[in-house]
Amino acid sequence: MSRESTTVTYLLTPKVESIERVADLLLAEMTSGMQYISTRKGVEMYKCEDRLPYIDGLVKGEILSIQKKENNSFLVKLSFPVTNLDPDLGGISNLWAMVAGEVFSLYFIEKAKFLELELPPSFINHYEGPQFGIDGIREILQVKDRPLMGAIIKPNLGLNPERTAGVVSILAKAGFDFVKD
Repeated sequence: MSRESTTVTYLLTPKVESIERVADLLLAEMTSGMQYISTRKGVEMYKCEDRLPYIDGLVKGEILSIQKKENNSFLVKLSFPVTNLDPDLGGISNLWAMVAGEVFSLYFIEKAKFLELELPPSFINHYEGPQFGIDGIREILQVKDRPLMGAIIKPNLGLNPERTAGVVSILAKAGFDFVKD
């Protein structure tokens, strides 16, 4: 592709369609969305256009490669323009919804494994990165020689401040390095 794009690689096992059709349907879902009916014979599209006249192809993605693997699985590499992701409106959340959302629940895909994501510099450079990074966290915690252990609690699910403090205390005594709420 000549334009700046995001590339995603999956290991896919098709269910009722050829792998080429599965890749095409998945790409349509990832870029402009689609309406389809699942049948015993395959997938019937209401409309399989990922190019709208007023957008002039800006959202259209591309199947970069399909490689046969074992057990009817295929390594599928897809690409879509960086313009499909606005870092200021949804950014990372929309990215994950796009590349790791529907792919795991689409009727025509029996198995899906997300393998790799390549982001263009314009998307990456929009974010400053982590404040501390793994080395900074290890330095703060003074933990150099073992994996870090963290926990996530969700106070918004009913834990008041006192109960939250109690849970954090239990986790700290159990050896957790950090707790995120």
